[in-house]
Amino acid sequence: KDQAIIPKKKGEKAVEKAKGKSRRKSAIIGILDAFGSRCRAALANSALGNFFTSYDRANALFEKSVTYSAAQRVTHSEKLSKFRRSGSSKFDNSLARRAVLSLTNAMRHCTMRFYGVFMLTFSLYVALMYLIRKFGGFSSADISYIIVGSVVALLSLPLLFEKKKTLGTVLLDSKLFSWLLFDFFELRYENFRDKQEPINRISVAFISGMVLGCLSFFISPIALLLLLAFLLYFYFTLVSPEAGLLLCLFFIPFLSVFSHPTVMLCVFVLCISFSYVCKLFRRKRIFCFGVLEALVVLFMFFVFFAGTRNASNTVSSVTAVYLVLMCGFFLVSNLLRTKGMIKHAARAFAISSVLCALAGIAEYLLGMASLDWIDTEMFASIEGRAVSFFENPNVLGTYLCFGAPLTLSLMSVSKEKKKSGWFAGFLIIVVCAVLTWSRGAWLGLAASVVLTLACTRHFFAFTMTALFCVPFVPYIIPSEVIERFSSIGNTADSSTMYRLNIWRGCCDMAGEYALGGIGIGEDAFLRVYPQFAVAGAETAYHSHSLWLQILLMLGVCGFAVFVIIMFFFAQRSFTALRHGVDMDTKYILVGAFCGVFGLLVGGLFDYTWYNYRVFFIFFAIMGLVCACDRACRDNNGGLHEYGK
Repeated sequence: KDQAIIPKKKGEKAVEKAKGKSRRKSAIIGILDAFGSRCRAALANSALGNFFTSYDRANALFEKSVTYSAAQRVTHSEKLSKFRRSGSSKFDNSLARRAVLSLTNAMRHCTMRFYGVFMLTFSLYVALMYLIRKFGGFSSADISYIIVGSVVALLSLPLLFEKKKTLGTVLLDSKLFSWLLFDFFELRYENFRDKQEPINRISVAFISGMVLGCLSFFISPIALLLLLAFLLYFYFTLVSPEAGLLLCLFFIPFLSVFSHPTVMLCVFVLCISFSYVCKLFRRKRIFCFGVLEALVVLFMFFVFFAGTRNASNTVSSVTAVYLVLMCGFFLVSNLLRTKGMIKHAARAFAISSVLCALAGIAEYLLGMASLDWIDTEMFASIEGRAVSFFENPNVLGTYLCFGAPLTLSLMSVSKEKKKSGWFAGFLIIVVCAVLTWSRGAWLGLAASVVLTLACTRHFFAFTMTALFCVPFVPYIIPSEVIERFSSIGNTADSSTMYRLNIWRGCCDMAGEYALGGIGIGEDAFLRVYPQFAVAGAETAYHSHSLWLQILLMLGVCGFAVFVIIMFFFAQRSFTALRHGVDMDTKYILVGAFCGVFGLLVGGLFDYTWYNYRVFFIFFAIMGLVCACDRACRDNNGGLHEYGK
């Protein structure tokens, strides 16, 4: 209100006047936008539109079901409430909680000189352990000892001169860390204020650095630093599971630096789940349960039973991985409770996608792209395929299908100064997707982008511009891209013929195992597929089709549940778009929904769940749509929140 009564300056009035003139000059765009709005309104008011925007009615019917009533009785029972109250009281007064709070409080009040002495002592003892391992007759030492010791020693030098500033003060004074902790992760500002005298116990710092440095004799110093980073991540996740979730969404592609990225992703998801359950138990978080959530739980049951009873007559360890990663749907949909947190999650994932795409482009330009997965005789002009932080170009292309529509959505909700940056990020993702030379990913990316534009006001303006540029396509797009795209369905391509033969064998397999499926796991597929393999495709690890693979793994019933999940997911998305009131959140919902849609289109031609990180992203983005649905509407649309 105060800002509304401040008179505008002449310069501001001139700028607004110029903007108004520029809008009035765009008569053609205005006509196209008006035509597009009328078409969307007519579609929304049609029988088909009403059918796909009736999720609230379906959810209201679900609330009258026996399953929902039983869940409500259990969660609101008096015994459970008493148990939660007593458990929360015991946790708040526990010795472990007080010890952790005391330790973290002391660490915030330690001076920077304390940390400088700790780091310098650690680096010196790492160098000493290197010399002992190198010349003491023990196993050979790695060069990482020298690298870690040198870097830590250099970083410790400026800290040695800070005798009064504490860690909490530095974090508060730093614009970057202050924005990251309080604006992005939304941690409490009061927890970082100085409430006691600075701690400058040099002897404690020296002993701690010495002990940790001596441990490098048994454990690699890089592993020690990663362990410290993980402990810090675990602490922040316990304090705020939302912060752990945002970091997880950002670091997903970069987990390939570990030898087992899937294991690390499962560890992160388990940490977030543990923190969320603890918060939920103490009534500090909510849990929303509706018809879509119930169907996802049912799908998880099908995955569980398919993993315990499969064609290989063994219990697949992959089942546990699938179940853990599917928890990402519930974590994202329930932890992202505010519009600001939803934007942070979308930005974290989009920035990560842009960085991954930049790495893929750099890989291609430096001549490091892989020549695998391509017919070198038919496509001799292609110098390689970018894989970036993924092991397969098709997986990278699938991952970018999620990032492209989200960057377009963020461009729509950002301020004028940042729109160009997000558009540049979108172009980077598109270029990297082209350099993967994955035709299935191209189709998925094109479908997701077109659907994203169809949900915006300027769809018809974009369409007319695209039609105008059609005659110039041969001069704009490289001939290699056109040749690669036009080869879709060409049986002269060895990879296309290979896929067709696999599909023929898998269709025969589905006819035999359609009722119960072959089960979860690569072992089950390899055990059954050779019996139905077609000549020319005797070896295959999956069906090269998401839809066909789900049918093979779970049978007709599991496949039907997945199709119903996708239907209610689309219905919930369109219902939120029709009844939502917050435009920024609706735009992010569009980007997330279109990313899932693009993966389903690409899944027609490849098994896009082959990579577990993509599998997690699929359900996490579904959860993001559900979070947007709850945030962009005035009410909860009939969804009850347990744990308030």
